[in-house]
Amino acid sequence: MKKHLKKAFAVFPKAKRSSYFINKNAKGFLQEQFDLWMYQYIFKGESEFNELRLKQLQAMKGIATKIIDFIAQFEDELVKVWNKPKFALNSNYIITLDKITDEALLKKIFKHKGMKDQIAEWIELGMVDKKFKLDKVLEKDVVGEPRDPQYQYLPLDTNISKDLELDILALFDDLDSALDGWLIHGEIIKPLNTLCPSFKAVK
Repeated sequence: MKKHLKKAFAVFPKAKRSSYFINKNAKGFLQEQFDLWMYQYIFKGESEFNELRLKQLQAMKGIATKIIDFIAQFEDELVKVWNKPKFALNSNYIITLDKITDEALLKKIFKHKGMKDQIAEWIELGMVDKKFKLDKVLEKDVVGEPRDPQYQYLPLDTNISKDLELDILALFDDLDSALDGWLIHGEIIKPLNTLCPSFKAVK
């Protein structure tokens, strides 16, 4: 089992991720930080202030204000983009073969050109060997039971047969209850917010 898990994890290479935050009120935040710095600088008592130095500080404050305004405009645009409703760009389903109860549809899926990639993935994950044939999934014993029951639970990724995806999904009255897990690739908090309504406890 440990060997198979290592193979499975090796399929998904680690990707670098950068965390960042967007301040909802960048101007207020930056202005507050500058004012704190200015206050500490003036009242630390470590410098003597003459008329020239005060004018320099006043000029610096004017420059800082312009920089803060510029950064705040950029940050405000990011906030607008961040708060804009997000749409799912793509979605796929992974369904074990035992849940595809329509044998005619299953045979149609097996003839799909994408099954070559699906079998290659099964081999890579250690779920089948290189001698595996799709016919083994449909073979029955004398009492009509699957001859090789372990193949009934091979995971089919609908990404390999997108043109048949609707036919597959039509087999389920309640897809969420039929499937037992979600794998989501997204930007940190947004996918979690999308999932909240589905998993929120009913009071």
